[in-house]
Amino acid sequence: MTKDTAAIAIYERLGWQRIGSTMHDIGHGAEVPACHYVRPAPAT
Repeated sequence: MTKDTAAIAIYERLGWQRIGSTMHDIGHGAEVPACHYVRPAPAT
């Protein structure tokens, strides 16, 4: 979720790439914004 700024900072520091965002359904008609990431390619 975009509110989890500490988690976002860790992902980005570790090289994960943000590929988009959507609204996440948390139930009872409520939604919160969420970010989507892909992990970095493994080192070869």
